Amino acid sequence: MNHETMLPRTHRRLILASCLPLITACALCVVASQVVGEDKPAPGPSPAECLKLLKDGNARYVADQRRFANLDRKRIAETAAAQFPFATVLGCSDSRVPIEHLFDAGIGDLFVVRVAGNVCSDHEGGSIEYAVSHLKTPLVVVMGHTACGAVTAVVENATTGRSFRHLSEHIIPAYREAWSEHPDLGHDDLITETVRHNVRRAIADLIKGSPLVRSRVASGELKVVGAVYNLKTGGVDWLDEKGVPPSP
Repeated sequence: MNHETMLPRTHRRLILASCLPLITACALCVVASQVVGEDKPAPGPSPAECLKLLKDGNARYVADQRRFANLDRKRIAETAAAQFPFATVLGCSDSRVPIEHLFDAGIGDLFVVRVAGNVCSDHEGGSIEYAVSHLKTPLVVVMGHTACGAVTAVVENATTGRSFRHLSEHIIPAYREAWSEHPDLGHDDLITETVRHNVRRAIADLIKGSPLVRSRVASGELKVVGAVYNLKTGGVDWLDEKGVPPSP
């Protein structure tokens, strides 16, 4: 082996050795950029944007123009491993209040909690906390409905089972508030007013009972909204902070 052959190889080794730090640095930059991208995912929709999605969906439902999106086999496959709902809805168990349908929502769009009278005890509050903390839903809707059977049972002081009596304890304060503010209302109107007060009461119970929800609301990350579904029209009336329809 002669020196003419050795010299170029030696040069190549020296050049390669000198380039190794640069190659390593470039590789680290690529990895770092990927890690940063993973740590900072694209921001999700805001509470206001999520509320608009629900309002638009209900408008389509009322107009009989539903899209029936996110209901096919592809959506089933997409959501099999994880869920990313954009809103949490606490609603009544009434069979006439199909929450996903009336918002024209599909599989994985809404995290729904249902209980007679749409009350918010520790059980319902726990489910909502899970959605807010783990699933990061930026919007919580507490929705009652007209002619609610649970509310009617409380207003009429109907005979019920022991378990329902525990549930009605959350509705009775709303009934008393409605009657106190509107003592001259007839039977049906009093039920309607109690439904609204019951939504307001459930929101208050949720925020009071959950430091997590309370802090997210205070920071603006989360919005809690009240609503009443109309069984006759299919429309949703959105309530303001006081639990009554806003002025036109």
